[in-house]
Amino acid sequence: MARIALLLLIVQQAVLKLPVLPEPWLLWLAMPFALACLGYKSLRVLGVFVLVLIMELSSASSLVSPIALTHSLHSPARVEAKVISLVEQTDEGAAYDISIRKAEKSELVGVRFKAYQATERADEIPSPGSTIYGLLIPQPLHGTTNLAAGYSDRVAVFEGFDGRAKIKHLVHEDPETRGWLPLQIRHQIAIFVASAVPQEFAQVLSAVTIGSTLRLEQDKYRLLSATGTQHLLVISGLHLSLIGWGVFKLLRLIGCRLGVCTVLACLAACAYFLISGQALSAQRATLMFLVLLLGQAGRFNLGRFSGYWIAWIVSLTLTPFASALPGFWYSFGAVLVLLLSHRGFQQSVWKDFPRVLLSLRVQIALLLGLLPVSSMLLNSSALAAPIANLVAIPIMSFLILPATLLAELSFLLNLALGHSALIEMADITLKLAVVGLKGLWWWLECVSEFLPTFQAAKLPVGYAGLSLLMVLLMLSGARIISPGLLCVVLMPFIHPKLARPPWGSLNLLVMDVGQGTSVLIQSANEDWLYDAGGLTRFGFNAGERIVIPELRAMGIATLDKLIVSHNDADHAGGAPIIKRKLKVVSTIEPSKKNCIAQPAWVVDGVKFQMFTWQQGKNTNDQSCVLQIKGLGFKVLLPGDIESGAELALLPSLDRHIDWLLMPHHGAKTSSTPGFLNHVMASTVVASAGFANSYDHPHPIITARYQNRGSAVVTTIEHGALFFRADRAGVQLLMSARKRYKTFWGP
Repeated sequence: MARIALLLLIVQQAVLKLPVLPEPWLLWLAMPFALACLGYKSLRVLGVFVLVLIMELSSASSLVSPIALTHSLHSPARVEAKVISLVEQTDEGAAYDISIRKAEKSELVGVRFKAYQATERADEIPSPGSTIYGLLIPQPLHGTTNLAAGYSDRVAVFEGFDGRAKIKHLVHEDPETRGWLPLQIRHQIAIFVASAVPQEFAQVLSAVTIGSTLRLEQDKYRLLSATGTQHLLVISGLHLSLIGWGVFKLLRLIGCRLGVCTVLACLAACAYFLISGQALSAQRATLMFLVLLLGQAGRFNLGRFSGYWIAWIVSLTLTPFASALPGFWYSFGAVLVLLLSHRGFQQSVWKDFPRVLLSLRVQIALLLGLLPVSSMLLNSSALAAPIANLVAIPIMSFLILPATLLAELSFLLNLALGHSALIEMADITLKLAVVGLKGLWWWLECVSEFLPTFQAAKLPVGYAGLSLLMVLLMLSGARIISPGLLCVVLMPFIHPKLARPPWGSLNLLVMDVGQGTSVLIQSANEDWLYDAGGLTRFGFNAGERIVIPELRAMGIATLDKLIVSHNDADHAGGAPIIKRKLKVVSTIEPSKKNCIAQPAWVVDGVKFQMFTWQQGKNTNDQSCVLQIKGLGFKVLLPGDIESGAELALLPSLDRHIDWLLMPHHGAKTSSTPGFLNHVMASTVVASAGFANSYDHPHPIITARYQNRGSAVVTTIEHGALFFRADRAGVQLLMSARKRYKTFWGP
């Protein structure tokens, strides 16, 4: 069974890497060959492999490439659609998922969008399950693509979404208030929780009960990440065990027959799975519970791993490309570590651990086992996790979760029976859960102050896979892997020795941060960051979500200099979180007024010089301009300077620049003919967001550069861009979209 599960995973991952899919007729030709192989014992393995490959390729054909809707961009269409998710409300509107039922354009029928509706009126916001009528402005999934993180919208692609959309002039028909469909039940539970407890606790309790993390405060999420306790808000085996085994034991206590208890417990687990959001972790836990319970009821002698591998196979079969989702790796990875370490604890590797510290050694095993997974997924690991979970898991297991599940059950019984005592019980138990949450937050805040988080460097997949295998072997008790050898193998994740440019050269990494700017300047011994990415009004922090993971994936934990060109949110928004998460030796930013014209200085054989136009009438014209000169190359990063600053700074700037960051993302107020004639840049890079409302870089400006012989590249088209500046000039070595070119990508 394990071989089949691993075969499914390997084939699925291989298919995901394909740049294009084979023609459908090739699959039909392969089918008879696979069936014929099954008839011969020596070829049976090949036949199974081909059948699995055909199945995965067939599933892949259902994925819509994000570029498929490009022709519909900014083209409004009247539609009838259904809201298929919970609704996230903000002060400026609402976000929700929709499925198109009818549309003026036939190609939109059946398409699923992540929709946003701009409105300040609560009565205009639909409820889950509503039918809506309105004007839809679709756009394809595009996201950002970076060298370490890859394509940011891949989760939406594999969850079956085909694009994003804005909704205008909306009319909606709400479903019955007390409907019993899973989505309506989730909505009613969320409303009840929000009305019963303060908002700061309602967000967390909604995640615990129905798997909804909508409106979860960023500070709380950061605290959970810093202590390695994010899993507490994930519907998992703990939830299903309390529900399923609770129902089973209760029915047995009142004298029900074994078969009746088994069936009703299975139904209870499945019902909870449906209203919990149906995440991969909940699916895995439900399947494992069903296998275990049915095996015991049927008196089947199932091994410890049987339920695990069955859940693995079913998940990969029912959820096409589940292995592309981070939840698959964390859910199945954590359970595999627990299963293997249970055996390993009896071996000599673990014999020195006191029995009273069983929970601690379990958490240490999880920290080690998931380190390579965190490296591949660019997620941080918390040194505080083993200590934090020692207290957090019991609080969640014995107080918060039982109280919230009892409140959920009481609320649902009240909906069915209409008895006021039930709603009072639900209210009391929720308040008890709040008491537990207060204690939990206090503990996590205490622990987070003493032990930091770290993000493992992103090493080659082969090395990460080998490291994971060695960790699992040691946890299982295999004597061929010693703790000392494992430490040596894992050390590169924590303290990597990655290649740096030679003396006198530079690496330039223009990160894809959407509508904004962030450029890493790497010399032989120092790392500089020019601008920190943006902070949007919807709370997306590119500094936290993109810049920091990219830097840490490269093994960069210290910035020798952070230069914030000016205070606009798309350049400075990520600076505060970067200064908190990374060690920054020196900062140049408008608030310090330390970006002033000064003599050039030399770092690792490369000359740097800064300029600013102090008389600029706006923040754009006062941008901090960085000019870099080395043997064989000239580089210029001008921030958002406009025509006035371009003219004023012209005498200070070098002629014939090899590499230029396009001023103000390519706005029409910048890149004047006089400036272009002076710098005559060979390569021009525009950092801008896909389908941005400013039309950056403007076609007129792009043409203005191209008419002067400049090669123009944009993060919109290429994603993150990696350049090497040396004696030969400045060469583009790698683009993220080319590196991650797949049949399902942009």
